Amino acid sequence: MIIGNQEQQQLLRKIVFSYDRGAFLLIGPEGVGKFSLIKKIAKEYVGENENLIIIDSEEKIIKLMTAKFLQNLLRLSTNHKRIIIVNDAHKFNKEAQNSLLKTIEEIMAKALLFFVSHKPFRIYPTIRSRMQIIKFNLVPQQEIEAYLDFQQADESLKQLALD
Repeated sequence: MIIGNQEQQQLLRKIVFSYDRGAFLLIGPEGVGKFSLIKKIAKEYVGENENLIIIDSEEKIIKLMTAKFLQNLLRLSTNHKRIIIVNDAHKFNKEAQNSLLKTIEEIMAKALLFFVSHKPFRIYPTIRSRMQIIKFNLVPQQEIEAYLDFQQADESLKQLALD
């Protein structure tokens, strides 16, 4: 269960289940659940099949080759909507970002592209301007406390989570 950011959760469900194409940038503090949420909603929509592509690189940089792969996915037709999620999209290097500009603006295939980042300032403004931005916030302490109470968490765990 992902707590907090209820409006963002509802909006993402609407996008995934209703939209045929588009590019979205999920921004907000690290660890607030942006990536986990979009991955969960996307899996609910497509199940475990080839129409869900998740790029979650452990490398410090996402290179041009990955951007070219995304370009192909966003151009190729498919009978079913494809959902592409890129975690830590701020890791795209300069060449990769430049190559994605036009593709993001004109997604040809039935596809939804989600960039997730806690460092949106590292994504070119020209890319950010071509994507719908969905901003996540820190979860209020009251919501965390209510969730922990509901889960009947012991006091030491609650203390750890709320400090």
